[in-house]
Amino acid sequence: MGRNNWTQCWFTACFIGLATLCVGQAAGSEAHLAKRHGLPGGDYQPFAADSPFNVLIPANPQLDPNSSQIISTLLGMTNDSLGALRTAAEPKNIDYTIPFYYSLPTDPLFTIQCFYDGPPPKWGNCPLQNAQIHIPSYALPENSGGAPLKSDHHLGIVDPQTNTEYDLWASAKPKPGGGVLRIGWGGTGPTTGLGINVFGATASGFALTIGIVRAADINAGNIPHALQMAIPCAANGVYPAAVESDLQCPSGPIPPYYGMRMQLDMTDAEIQALNAPAYVKTLYTALAHYGAFVSDTGTGDSIGFQTESGLTYTQLGLADPWVALARANGLTPNPPEPDPYAAYYFPLDVTGVDLYHRLRVLAPCVTAGTC
Repeated sequence: MGRNNWTQCWFTACFIGLATLCVGQAAGSEAHLAKRHGLPGGDYQPFAADSPFNVLIPANPQLDPNSSQIISTLLGMTNDSLGALRTAAEPKNIDYTIPFYYSLPTDPLFTIQCFYDGPPPKWGNCPLQNAQIHIPSYALPENSGGAPLKSDHHLGIVDPQTNTEYDLWASAKPKPGGGVLRIGWGGTGPTTGLGINVFGATASGFALTIGIVRAADINAGNIPHALQMAIPCAANGVYPAAVESDLQCPSGPIPPYYGMRMQLDMTDAEIQALNAPAYVKTLYTALAHYGAFVSDTGTGDSIGFQTESGLTYTQLGLADPWVALARANGLTPNPPEPDPYAAYYFPLDVTGVDLYHRLRVLAPCVTAGTC
């Protein structure tokens, strides 16, 4: 699973380490102690070292011949902005982030049933159809609003005993004690692999846990991997996301595309000299060193960098690190609580940074290693 630092548990009389994890008030009011894989701390690089997400961009990379036009199209759709990181003010609020949980062989056993499994008009053979997966009793999917199949409801399960990740899309809430779990679609793959192509919970096929922005990495001042980036629309993809687009852009300007790798063309010195919060500098450095891959569509008029859900922590009885980070940066929920959409927004734009000239699209051969 790459480099792992173990986050410190503030919960009374608990310690998070490789062998023992405190599980507090989750799934009801019971507190219990289980031997469970520790949550990763900062400077965390999941999947194989040669994953496209984990390989640094070389100096003077070859650019897509349409780089300038593609960036112009993208920024024209997104209000000339990189947008903001969005995290729920309360983890069970409406959210669009990625929760994942480490499983144990003693966790409830679920048999997966995929709604879209079958011949057209369905999607073919769902890789998780009838798969049996151990899922922690406290695990909750993303609360993206509406019922499953009408919004994302992502859920990631990592089995450290077999080095396997199971990624679910449009997941129902797992019932106590196990049984059948209905999802829209899903996929699985090894956590020792590249983290691409086979996972299936997003249109790109990227693993849910790869390329996500995590509060622990922000606090550590280092995101050692490329980012997943959702955008309003995209053309058919190239490696590492050679997929057909589920939301094509209107005809006209040259569009961005699935698997597109966008880089921020700034030096470390330029980034550190910015009049910007530390979290912005950390994210900008990742965009300069590793870039961001287009992994999904449907964001309306914004760029959305995929982030880790606070549910990963609060369902274990731990504090949501995003809330602490938001308060440390003087942010308040918008809209105010108790609105179910209350969220913290971490703005990413910096005065004086001309995104039209600083963002660029790498030629696909750079990521493929053929140029």
